Amino acid sequence: LAPAAATAVALEVARALEHAHRRGVIHRDVQPRNVLVSRRGQVKLINFAVAVDERLPTAPELLEGGTSFGGPGYMSPEQILGEPADPRSDLFSVGVLLYEMLSGKRPFDGPDERTTTQRIRHDAPGPLARAVPGVRGSLERTVQHCLAKMPSDRFRSAAELEAALASVLEEYDAQPPGQVLGQALARAGLIDETPPPRSEITEPAPAA
Repeated sequence: LAPAAATAVALEVARALEHAHRRGVIHRDVQPRNVLVSRRGQVKLINFAVAVDERLPTAPELLEGGTSFGGPGYMSPEQILGEPADPRSDLFSVGVLLYEMLSGKRPFDGPDERTTTQRIRHDAPGPLARAVPGVRGSLERTVQHCLAKMPSDRFRSAAELEAALASVLEEYDAQPPGQVLGQALARAGLIDETPPPRSEITEPAPAA
């Protein structure tokens, strides 16, 4: 994706996570198949099957039980080690997702799962600016901040990440995320024309 569109998707995912985290829920499985983009440019974070509730008085349990992760590619180092996830684990996954949207590949992929997990724990991601035209320094720094190995070195919250991504998006384009994504969908031929801003969408009147 173009940097502005990738930033817009990540911004909306961060907003969804901020909503969940404020309620004590950690998603733990942020990856492309769990992020949907509507024809109006709206982004939805789905599939809380392996989410945990921080408010539980005992060790976290699966909210919906029984569903496993789809491989280590989007997991944080602490998840790889089997340590309890916290909200900053989700932010690491957003960093992987954003890196992949920009470059077309995940930052730590190896030939097998063992190599991938080792790279997640120990290796730095390759510089984006060398491989992706148009990536601003502020965007690369945001990705790197998400992908810090230690949770304490990442953004402190999804709200903080949301603010950083909003600032990056302003550098690229002053339009709201939905408009940026609508234009990207139109350019890709996935919709016929850019949808109107959400403030201009009129909802049907309730039946009398």
